[in-house]
Amino acid sequence: MNLIIEIYIAIAILALLVFLYRQLPFRKTPMKGKNVVITGGSSGVGLAVAQECLNRGALNVVLIARGKEGLEKAKALLNIPSPKQMIYTIPADVSNWDSLKSAFETIKEKIHTIDYLFANAGFAKPGLLQDTSSDDFQKQIEVDFLGAAYSARLAFPLLAKNSHVTFSGSICSVFTFAGYASYGSAKYALKALAETLRNELKSSETFIHMGILSTVDTPGLKRENEVKPEVCAAIEGTANIFSPETIAKKLLQGIDRNDYYITMEFLSWIMLEIGFGIAPTSNIFMQLVFAPFIPLIRYGALFYVDFLARKPLPKPKID
Repeated sequence: MNLIIEIYIAIAILALLVFLYRQLPFRKTPMKGKNVVITGGSSGVGLAVAQECLNRGALNVVLIARGKEGLEKAKALLNIPSPKQMIYTIPADVSNWDSLKSAFETIKEKIHTIDYLFANAGFAKPGLLQDTSSDDFQKQIEVDFLGAAYSARLAFPLLAKNSHVTFSGSICSVFTFAGYASYGSAKYALKALAETLRNELKSSETFIHMGILSTVDTPGLKRENEVKPEVCAAIEGTANIFSPETIAKKLLQGIDRNDYYITMEFLSWIMLEIGFGIAPTSNIFMQLVFAPFIPLIRYGALFYVDFLARKPLPKPKID
């Protein structure tokens, strides 16, 4: 028994050392002179990522979004540190293959290759199953999943050596609950896509990253909260809300460390451990430390969300 305790203490010390080491300032990803493409780049996290990349010296930054006017406003908001840096805006609908294909043809003409792709476009429309229409399901899957899949597929022939592809997932990519029938399904599918590509592109010198984004303070969050079911809001509780700039910095820091999963906070790390797939961990010793507690955390979370979901649902609408 004493030996087991000693081994466990040794693992805990290693976990702490790895954690502290990962907090040290890492060499920033060599972004100077690189080409960056961001979908959903006209606002929120996409716009913040664009600014962070410009600050790091990216040569060309391409913003893709549906609205031309929104793209022009976004371009005007960005601070360009050097006159040599260029910003390109391309209106396109990520959920439409032909529209996005045209955008990537323009990218090929303008910058030729892609060093960093951020498949960031997405939205959330919460709703109970009985209130979710077929159009809601379809649009959520088209934008949050197919938009990312199309972006990765069209970017693939243009990806440079040692390129990075980063998907904007969420906690709902690993842990979803009442109110997110369409959104959670799309984000789970996105996790499966990223996990597949991480393995499939292992020999192509392309690095895949899956961002597990926390709640972000954007206009989209306000729209989301206006239609969010009561049970969904209760389960989320007082979730931490991060600025787009904080999320962007954490994403880039995760890329600096070459993390596959990039989490924003301890809560999202715990949720990730509950639903871990076939992918590398950022700290195996931390996993070993928490291993005995994961079943307790899993069942605690299960009990909590089930308890909140026991409240009777509104009567279904008759179509």
